[in-house]
Amino acid sequence: MITYSEFVIDFPEFADTTKYPQARVERAIARASTQVDNELGLASELIGQLTAHLLAIGTPGTIGGAGTGAISSLSVSGEYSVTYAGETQATGSNPLNATPYGREFLRLLGSISFTPVVV
Repeated sequence: MITYSEFVIDFPEFADTTKYPQARVERAIARASTQVDNELGLASELIGQLTAHLLAIGTPGTIGGAGTGAISSLSVSGEYSVTYAGETQATGSNPLNATPYGREFLRLLGSISFTPVVV
């Protein structure tokens, strides 16, 4: 898991505590951390990108923040899926594409090679 201090160093656009209170950022970090396996080589980067995405979609006036609603579910294991309350979404579209952070998250996730373990 990454810390608030580490996050705002990598994403200074979220350092404004009047717009993004530290507690809110820390909650987003905690939510993102539950969705990313910490054993992955890029776990910190993935958590950072997903945290930034969650903050951006939940803040009016930011990229993807206007009218997207609150997240009602999020899953990134296997299939990538985010559901927003009250959202009408085109079939097959991925809500992570709504922000540059979500797109980078998907790109990073796609760059990880998974080696199957045969027992």
